[in-house]
Amino acid sequence: MNKKTIIGLVLSVLLVILGGGYLIAAYVGTQSIKEQVQQYLKENNLQENVKIKGYSYNPLTGKVSLDGISIRGFPQPGTVIDIDRFEITEYSLPEGFRVPVRFEAYAYGIDAFIDGKNFRYDFYQKMWYDTEKNVFNIEKVQIKNQKLEVEFSAVLEKFRPELLKIDPQEKQTEYIEYLTEIFPSEVVVSYTDRGFTEEIIKEVAQRQKARPEKLKEILISELKTYREKSQDAYMKKLVEGAVYILENGGGRITINIKATQEITVDRLVLAFMFMGSLPVSDIISVLDDYYEAEITYGRAI
Repeated sequence: MNKKTIIGLVLSVLLVILGGGYLIAAYVGTQSIKEQVQQYLKENNLQENVKIKGYSYNPLTGKVSLDGISIRGFPQPGTVIDIDRFEITEYSLPEGFRVPVRFEAYAYGIDAFIDGKNFRYDFYQKMWYDTEKNVFNIEKVQIKNQKLEVEFSAVLEKFRPELLKIDPQEKQTEYIEYLTEIFPSEVVVSYTDRGFTEEIIKEVAQRQKARPEKLKEILISELKTYREKSQDAYMKKLVEGAVYILENGGGRITINIKATQEITVDRLVLAFMFMGSLPVSDIISVLDDYYEAEITYGRAI
């Protein structure tokens, strides 16, 4: 038997062993995930509300998949939600933590029945906690379908690890105390319209037995009038973005808010309590002492 034959046999045996090991690990991992999910549903009395057709686990990537999820009557009566597939691609739960410090997940083909209308969309979420700097990064929360896309991200400083360890029901006062110490240093919100507004205008026009083009003209005219009367620079920019979307049949508006000096959640809440009866322009002027905002708009990417 020559060297090439021997090497070939060794490789074949290794592939069989590795392949078998992969299948065993995948099977054991899948069963473990299934047991954990079912246990969670049982502990929260959700067995009748949530049904899952399939489970899978990839031991090489660590990806967990739940297929054919059906949710009925939760979180409120009348709720009807179906999800084609839910994937967790990153998950880190250190000992002592109740909530993961790293988490990344996708939900594909969410079909939600709300107020007599079906909405189909995909969902993505990625967040991670820096245990050394006590910074919680919401890297991206995204909801999207063919017509629209909404994205949100934030950086939360002074985020104590206790918030991910203690049970808020058991230690409610302590939990709220830690929560109000958080310093939101950056928030970014982005809205992308790929025909969603056009679709809404057509539906409204149909109900009112009007022409969509005429309804759009009226909306644009009213928004431009409002813009000219507004004294607030931020509101003007938002209205410009809305007009751009209407005139172009789509577009993107992004709001990037960054802190110029530190202000914690408790002080923000207190400020809003006293500003409840103030005009929007006055509220924004108060927040201007702590944050600066940049609003941009343009075509949908």
